[in-house]
Amino acid sequence: MFQLGQEVKTQIIDIDASGKIRLSITAAAHAEERAEVEQWVKAQPKGGGGKGFGTFADLLKGKKLV
Repeated sequence: MFQLGQEVKTQIIDIDASGKIRLSITAAAHAEERAEVEQWVKAQPKGGGGKGFGTFADLLKGKKLV
């Protein structure tokens, strides 16, 4: 599946009593994606009144509801 010397990103899933290590390529990819999403969320503006859409309540401010 892999070539000798090929570098692969993995995440350690388990290390048993005999020292055998279980790795996961999929888990490493998911962890990387989660980190990117968390970084994006932190970069988003907070609350309404600024850039972005804000909250639903912010959209209704100043509107006359019938």
